Formats: sequence, C-alpha cells, structure tokens
Amino acid sequence: MIIRELKDPLFPGDKAIPAKIIPSAWGRRKTHEPYKIADATLQKRKMTELKTALGTLCAYPVTWEWEGRKTIVWLGSAYPHSILAWEEPDGSKGEILASRRETYWKQNANQDLYLRKELKL
Repeated sequence: MIIRELKDPLFPGDKAIPAKIIPSAWGRRKTHEPYKIADATLQKRKMTELKTALGTLCAYPVTWEWEGRKTIVWLGSAYPHSILAWEEPDGSKGEILASRRETYWKQNANQDLYLRKELKL
C-alpha cells in the first residue's frame, strides 16, 4: 500500500492531498457497484497512542475520503509502518492481534501449523 510510505514519504505533514483510488473489490461486490476509479482525499494526521492487543503503540492515523465515505487506518510509526488497526465506512473494523516478521512463503507445511495459533488465525 502506498499509504505505508515504504519507499518515500507521501504526505506533506498534516495536509490533505488529492488522490485517485479504486474502492475495495469486496465493498463493490456487496453493494453491486460497478468498478470505477474514484476521486479521494488522503490525509495523515499527527502521531497518537493506540491501544492494541500488543500494547499501547505510537501510530499515525491515515484517512481517505471519497463519495461521502471515510476509511481510517492506523500505521505504526516505525518502519515498515505496519497496519495496526482500521475502520471502514460500513462500521467494520479490525486491529492487529499478533505479528511476526517471517519468510512466510516457505512456511506452508503441516509442521508450520503452530504459527497459525501464535498469530491467532
């Protein structure tokens, strides 16, 4: 995701920037809306403390608004700016429960099933 600023900073401070987005495929499927590119406004707010299952973490709330809808994603302040929590316009939300930095593409055998429990999947 570009909002995680993995390569270069995207946001100039607390200013909103215009953007083009493709609304989620799942959202379009539920509402039977056709595929389209939407005009949006992105904004990264000031760092705040976010309480999660991993403890209280420093996070940047990033919002994007389009067509009267608003999504909020909280990104970890440290690189690689993990997604810590999110809220969607339909009221759905989620938060990080566990995290590991692993070469997950190599862990697909039955002997790796214990990782699913560790990650609360």
